[in-house]
Amino acid sequence: MKRVTILGATGSIGTQTLDVISQNSDDFEVVALTASESVEKMAELIQRFCPSYAVMKNEEKAEELRYSFTVQDPARLSARAAPRSKSSDRASKNSSKSPLL
Repeated sequence: MKRVTILGATGSIGTQTLDVISQNSDDFEVVALTASESVEKMAELIQRFCPSYAVMKNEEKAEELRYSFTVQDPARLSARAAPRSKSSDRASKNSSKSPLL
């Protein structure tokens, strides 16, 4: 089984790639999904593919996505998706990486 990360999962190419993966689910495992701003589409993809990681480029949208999962199913929110501490907020400002859910 091949483990894959889909960059731009909510965009045209990302959704087409995920459709192919769905048709070949015995061959692929989605490990991570990334998106820029589409919270609703990303939430649907997380529910469908159950990746270990989900990353939103836009920090406000990442918070919206976190909140949507705490409202839907608080138990589903893992340590990786827990609200970040002030020290990690400072670290993220000093880094070019997107916030990790």
